[in-house]
Amino acid sequence: TETKAEHFSVFLCCQPVCTSGSATLSIQPDRSQFFRYEAFTLSCAVSGNFSGWRVMRNASEAFTPCEDWGRPNGSSCINHSVYKSDTGLYWCQSEQGECSNVLNITINTGVVILESPALPVTVGDDVTLRCSFKATPSN
Repeated sequence: TETKAEHFSVFLCCQPVCTSGSATLSIQPDRSQFFRYEAFTLSCAVSGNFSGWRVMRNASEAFTPCEDWGRPNGSSCINHSVYKSDTGLYWCQSEQGECSNVLNITINTGVVILESPALPVTVGDDVTLRCSFKATPSN
């Protein structure tokens, strides 16, 4: 099992080193936790110059572009089947070294996750939190 110290060592280390950019990273579905084998799509919304932006991640203390772990589609990245190793920090990065916001995504190999938004919410916004249980179909 994973200890709390191991979990935090991945996320406190190695934020992307870049200047603040004009891109915003979003995720569909908008959740911060996923079950193994689920899919998600990360998209860079860019104002101004659209070219040269790509989705990056830091998983297992390694900075890697989408083409190493997902399927690039313009300024988006699709991960069709996630694994525990896909747990990490995700962001958009330009060729000029600009970065977007950073999303912290966790892949859970257990049977329960908390479905909460991956993107920040504003005071006064409605937010739905849900406990999801993954089990094999049964009677």
